[in-house]
Amino acid sequence: MSALALLTAPKNRPVVLSLAILATMGALGYYSYALYRIFCSTTGYNGTTQVAAAAPGAVAGQTMLIRFDTNTDPKLPWVFKPEAQSQVVTIGA
Repeated sequence: MSALALLTAPKNRPVVLSLAILATMGALGYYSYALYRIFCSTTGYNGTTQVAAAAPGAVAGQTMLIRFDTNTDPKLPWVFKPEAQSQVVTIGA
């Protein structure tokens, strides 16, 4: 019986599948540190800082809309509402 026939035999399928899963898990475990560092440096996750190519331009004097979210659990015995739903502010003022 050839090696290919042994691997594809129905009675050996669970063993072959288990070994394939074990090899995949081992490879992911081995490369997880490098993959995690790449993910963090790309997304900035877990406090990894990203380096900008140039400093951002000035933003002083521009306006920004701030919306207030006052969601609370309905089971709480009190009501919380903002005085205004939103407010426009000037940056740097």
